[in-house]
Amino acid sequence: MNVGYGRQKIAEAIAEQARNLAYCHAYVGHGTEANITLSKMIIDRASEGMSRVYYGMSGSDANETNIKLIWYYNNVLGRPEKKIISRQHGYHGSGVMTSSLTGLAAFHQAFDLPRAPILHTEAPYYFRREYCSMSEEQFATHCAEKLEELILAEAPDTVAAFIGESVLGTGGIVPPPATYWEKIQAVLAKYDILLVADEVVTGLGRLGTMSDSDHYGMKPDLITIAKSLTST
Repeated sequence: MNVGYGRQKIAEAIAEQARNLAYCHAYVGHGTEANITLSKMIIDRASEGMSRVYYGMSGSDANETNIKLIWYYNNVLGRPEKKIISRQHGYHGSGVMTSSLTGLAAFHQAFDLPRAPILHTEAPYYFRREYCSMSEEQFATHCAEKLEELILAEAPDTVAAFIGESVLGTGGIVPPPATYWEKIQAVLAKYDILLVADEVVTGLGRLGTMSDSDHYGMKPDLITIAKSLTST
């Protein structure tokens, strides 16, 4: 996607792979030289701390998997309640649970969504808001305070994770205000809450760095990538 379509070199690589091995499932730990090589390339370019790659079919599918990983992790630790906080205006997919993560009314209306245990907090939408009299840093503080208020209202030990796009995608292509991620991460660290960075739209070079998380100083526990890798 990032290099454009109709490129002969890419078409030839696809054809060569089909001649070598057209299909092999990657279920329950199976792999091939191709996806092992790709996994190494992804990890080499990922943010510090990333060490595993799990393949899916789309960005929505990847975020569904992240939900399952969060629930699995908390079940292993004996934590029965596993709420996930997303944001208004955020977009994380169009499945049942990922539409619930998505903070856009069109994805909820007439679908009985969002489903529990998904919650939503303030969007980092600084421009054209009633808060525009604040500075960017003041608005970032406001967003962090709203997140902490929600965590405390729900009880911190029931909140498992927070998911966010580094830059809002479908919700407006809006970059976060200055110091936003620094302040959000301080709240998450205070209550031992996982951070999921959704880099589906903007990852792998679209912000000038291979990882959005590096661009904004984020240190996520899970990262979702898709479009620049798969052309979906």
